[in-house]
Amino acid sequence: ERTSPTSSGINAEYGIVKKLVEHVDLSENTSFKEELLRKIVDICSQGNYQYISNFEWYLTVLVELTKLENTKEGRRLANQMLDVSIRVKAVRPFAVRQMSVLIENLEKFSKSERDGVCEVISAAGWLVGEFHEYLEDKEKVLRDIFSPKVLDLPPHIQTILVQASIKIYGSIITDNETLGADEDSKALGEFYLSKITMFTDSNDLEVQERSCCALQLVKCLVKLQAKGAGVAAELMDLFAEDLNPVAPKAQRKVQVPEGLDLDVWIYPQKASKYSDDEDDGNPVTFGGNSLPQQSTFSSMQGFGSESMAYPQATGVSYQEPTHEEIQNAREQRESQNKTNPYYLQGSLPSNKTSTVERKQEMNISDIPVSSLTLDVPLRVDKPSGKKGKKKGGKKGKKGKKGRRVE
Repeated sequence: ERTSPTSSGINAEYGIVKKLVEHVDLSENTSFKEELLRKIVDICSQGNYQYISNFEWYLTVLVELTKLENTKEGRRLANQMLDVSIRVKAVRPFAVRQMSVLIENLEKFSKSERDGVCEVISAAGWLVGEFHEYLEDKEKVLRDIFSPKVLDLPPHIQTILVQASIKIYGSIITDNETLGADEDSKALGEFYLSKITMFTDSNDLEVQERSCCALQLVKCLVKLQAKGAGVAAELMDLFAEDLNPVAPKAQRKVQVPEGLDLDVWIYPQKASKYSDDEDDGNPVTFGGNSLPQQSTFSSMQGFGSESMAYPQATGVSYQEPTHEEIQNAREQRESQNKTNPYYLQGSLPSNKTSTVERKQEMNISDIPVSSLTLDVPLRVDKPSGKKGKKKGGKKGKKGKKGRRVE
């Protein structure tokens, strides 16, 4: 029977992926396995999954690939699980069942490194929490989330599981209120309060904050339940918003409201106290002349290391200080340095005289010479060993034209 190009392409894709999965199972090279995993994901996700007609099969392949150990492609698998489950509504019940199996086997992923295969637990936790209505045994999944092994997972995964736990808890008490099982709801509340404390002492701030919020929220619900009030509907209103996909360029389609100028500051910008253009209003005086201060960095060291301020180009003429003013500034600075305990006293040699001139000024006869007298005479012994002769005797030197000179 002749098939259409689309169906033949789909069958070809299935065949290729099936062969690649077989090679993944047979290979022992981790790098080769990761390359095959990336190739499988690229083949299946190309063209917005145009060659995938059975998404349950694709989710099964992704779950099988989570059995790879020591892989760094866990985040890629997690993103694919989320993308397929959110896009395809018909596959969500099957996806939730598969994710609950992953959470049930949480101990297999607890020893994985960050960005490893443990990243699929973040996708599993988010899916079972968001689509909790498809869970077959909600209390079992909630108990699996509170497994002690969850503390071995990275903090960002623990954060997702804490958020999923409060959603599943709300779903269970909603079912209990419908059935009139108030005692079961009270028992579930006590169980939740006893288990959520394992996250409140976390070193990660996000895990700690979310778990503390969940703890206080459930405490309030338990108190209201003791008074006979129904609280399930109010709790589930926190998560009742529909999940709609948003395109990456969707913000461009949003029209700017009338009267809103995005180029104008909404609040007036405060002037920084460290601004270079700030003027404190105090003029700089030097030699009795007032100079406008334009910047906090306008003072600089002038000639002779005296402190002078040079104004910027403001139209004010600069007056050169006199020799007496420079001398007075130098003496004032030296007197301050003498009383400064942190200033190293001393004088530096002048650089005006060159090294040659200093050598010429030096008189060798002025150098003192003293005789050295010793009681023990100095004697240098000859070495006892005899020098060995080189093989072939002495070699003569060659002249300029290559002749040997004896």
